[in-house]
Amino acid sequence: MDITNIIILNIFNDINMNNSKTESIKMYFSGLSGKTYYFVIYQGENCITISQGIIPENERIIINISKKFNNYKGMGRLLIYDHACEVAGLDIYISGENCSIHCKSIQWPKENIIYRNTKENEKLNELSQMHNRIVDRYLSMQMAVFAFSKEDENYSIFNTERIKQKKLYESFQIQLGKNNDYVSKFLQIENVSRGQGTQLLECENEKARNNADWITNDLDWNVLYTSGRWMAVIDLWIRLHTTVLKDEKRFDNDYKMISLKLESKLYHSFRNRTLYNLKNYQLGEEKWYKILSKYKFDK
Repeated sequence: MDITNIIILNIFNDINMNNSKTESIKMYFSGLSGKTYYFVIYQGENCITISQGIIPENERIIINISKKFNNYKGMGRLLIYDHACEVAGLDIYISGENCSIHCKSIQWPKENIIYRNTKENEKLNELSQMHNRIVDRYLSMQMAVFAFSKEDENYSIFNTERIKQKKLYESFQIQLGKNNDYVSKFLQIENVSRGQGTQLLECENEKARNNADWITNDLDWNVLYTSGRWMAVIDLWIRLHTTVLKDEKRFDNDYKMISLKLESKLYHSFRNRTLYNLKNYQLGEEKWYKILSKYKFDK
């Protein structure tokens, strides 16, 4: 059997003498020997390297997640570098269960990844592909609509399909919310971190309101904390308020709503990131920084 460019990741649990779990990840590579690898997990703005090294000639490595992170459930990321250039990267949901992941391409396109014994990662992969197909088709139809005048006979065809994809996208986002599982929430976070909200909107102000509303009202901050998108989402939320919405009262209310939801560790990380961002990147706009100075919840 030809295993060229096949990557196999086996995630499993061992039981030690005191019955505590020691999670390890066995990885088998083909075609990547000599390249540098990193495996990281996330806690807020901290990216924690669990293992790093050079992929040996036998193209096998074992990653032992330290006892400190035995109960970690969240996203990990495998990164492969060649001369400081990233060759490949793969997000992996770590649930503590045995699994294997096969990929037939060094670039790891989602459609070529085969998952075994990891329903969460399989589901994330499938949902990601569904999401991308809807967005790609919508953007194609939007370009076609712009290319034709309303009098052209093809305009209505493309516009009808564009509207159809907008509705599909909205239904897809509603279903993600109903799923109420980690990978669905992660996909929503990944989506909003790229500036896409729960609707496909053209108006910048509408997009900003949609994203800011979701972050304030619907975001699962515990999932965000282990998603690797902590800074991206908080920075986006601040940018939407200070550069697009420009509503000090709303910013004040949203900050308070979010803060009251968060446990101590998350709250202090959120507050510090928000203050840092406003102080360093909103120069000349001290009013935004001053809004937060009056809040310091006792947590």
